[in-house]
Amino acid sequence: MLSGIYAGDWGVDESNVQPKTAREHLVVILSHWPESPEAELLKKWMRWDDSVGKTKFSFLPIVNNQLAKMNPATEPEPQ
Repeated sequence: MLSGIYAGDWGVDESNVQPKTAREHLVVILSHWPESPEAELLKKWMRWDDSVGKTKFSFLPIVNNQLAKMNPATEPEPQ
């Protein structure tokens, strides 16, 4: 839910949108709870390929325009 809030879902005001933080929360979900329903949904959206351990699609379907403008190719990896 935090990733959605930081992404601006559920009508969160754009002044509170934090795309990098949203991405960090998604990475935590995928790394710490890979078998959770949330992780499974994220993997489906991103076309996760278990045989190679990566996605075939680098963007998530989103509602908020701010996160849509984020370019994963140019954004630094979270530390």
